[in-house]
Amino acid sequence: MIEGPIDAAALGRSLEEALAAVPEAALERFATQRRLMGGGYRKGHPAVLRALIANALRPRLLTYDTDTATFLRTHLPEARLLSMLSREVLEQRATWFIAFFGKARFLLALLADPREDVRARVPERMAAEGNELPEPEAAGDLLAQAFSPIVQMGGGPAARERDRERIAELRQQLETSEKARRDERRKAEAEAKTRDGGWKSRLATARFGVEERQREIDRLRAALEKERAERERRVQEELAGRQIRLFQGWLTPCLKAEALTAADPRAPLLERAEEAIAQQRRLDRASAQRAELSDRLGKTEAALARVDETLAGAMVRHGGLVAVRAELAAERDRLREALGDAEPDPLTAALSARIAAATEKDYEPTLTLLQAGERTGLIAKADADRLRLAFRRRVATWDLGAPDAAKDAEAALDALEAEGAAAERRNPALVKALRGVAPAMLFLDGHNILNGIGRYRQRRGMALTHEAARLRVERDAASLLRNLPMVFAHLVWDGTEASEHAASDNVAVHYSGGQGEHRADRYILDQLRFYRERFEHPLIVVTDDNGFAGEARKLGADVCRLHDFEAFLNGPPAP
Repeated sequence: MIEGPIDAAALGRSLEEALAAVPEAALERFATQRRLMGGGYRKGHPAVLRALIANALRPRLLTYDTDTATFLRTHLPEARLLSMLSREVLEQRATWFIAFFGKARFLLALLADPREDVRARVPERMAAEGNELPEPEAAGDLLAQAFSPIVQMGGGPAARERDRERIAELRQQLETSEKARRDERRKAEAEAKTRDGGWKSRLATARFGVEERQREIDRLRAALEKERAERERRVQEELAGRQIRLFQGWLTPCLKAEALTAADPRAPLLERAEEAIAQQRRLDRASAQRAELSDRLGKTEAALARVDETLAGAMVRHGGLVAVRAELAAERDRLREALGDAEPDPLTAALSARIAAATEKDYEPTLTLLQAGERTGLIAKADADRLRLAFRRRVATWDLGAPDAAKDAEAALDALEAEGAAAERRNPALVKALRGVAPAMLFLDGHNILNGIGRYRQRRGMALTHEAARLRVERDAASLLRNLPMVFAHLVWDGTEASEHAASDNVAVHYSGGQGEHRADRYILDQLRFYRERFEHPLIVVTDDNGFAGEARKLGADVCRLHDFEAFLNGPPAP
């Protein structure tokens, strides 16, 4: 048999054959130590784990790595044997080893050797060819003869039995000592983690309080600026009105004086001429004002059309754009009213008729219509204020509970405005992540979200299939986390066949696979067990399943309820 050259592919195949004999527990320990499975790993798939480790170690074979070499020497018998031999023996018996082990397994064992000069000969041995090799059986006999003196050094059977008992005793002592040190280290790490968690919690609470106060200051400053601008507008309108009245006051005495002093028979003609001149002046002034108002109305309507087109195509509405839309609609209505061609709003007219005919049993439905119309921008703010005042007056005419009903209406409106702020207070970690100031990992309970949030359920007149609703959940999650590279989400669905695809760069969609109930829940809990020791930032689970939420909290995850998550989908927290 003639020795031939060998390439890196043959070394890789030899590595895969060696890994086939390694116990699964040892593979999992090595994979956890090297953090090879960045996407998570579930037990019960040893073939997948061996393939992952083989793919990770193959490019490192020719580059010495301490952890990889230790792993090979531990689980590869050839590597353990050759690492105990001297360089001279390796050189003298190289052809025997190659014939007995095979060239690929022999070179793989040399790559795990801790001696650099032994590893340096591997590329040369890979390219070597032409050496005459003995048969494997003959090589085994030669190696047995060469190592027989070493085997005999252990003495007779009684001495070897004593050595084995002594080795077993020393191993037991070593394991006991190692266990005690592991327990001490685990206890120290737990205490350090508890202290660290306490400091982090206090620091997060303090930062949240500072951010809340800063947001309150910003809101007060914005309200002050708005009030200042409104006051300036009112002053300008009053000055313009006074100027108009002053101009008319100058012209009227002149006309009266000319009428009284006219003695010419043609005085009525002169009066009519002067009156015509005055009317022409007033007409010119009104024409100029109307032209300015018409031009402003056209620009306002064009801007409003652009805003409506943007909002119609948006998956998540921005609060600032919705507010601007309401102001543009109010400005358009004011300009139309000033020009005398204001169009009656059919929705406002219908709500006015409903309020006029409302009874006590219509209280809740009517209030809900008012709140929904104002929140979505279908009713302008000025119209909403007039309708709310008319509704309160109508409530006051009822025999029972009129004052309390009006107070309840105000409380309901205030509660609606405070809901967004309450959702932020209940989910500080998610709020920080959505503002882009802190990383986080989200796990979305897909079917719970699909059945628990109203926007994904079937409605009258809207055909929304189950698959279309799933795609909408994926798009909404991707839109919510757009431009947030520090946040990653796993959207998990039940499914008989395990699969995975990407909804966006930072949203992965998983189908759990398996059979039985709560498959997605079990999948998410496995992921939490894996990431809680490897991901130091918050893990957040979105669900309304109380039992599943309790299990997630035991594993250290935060839980976001569906009504809070829906509030963030409608309008993410402002930075």
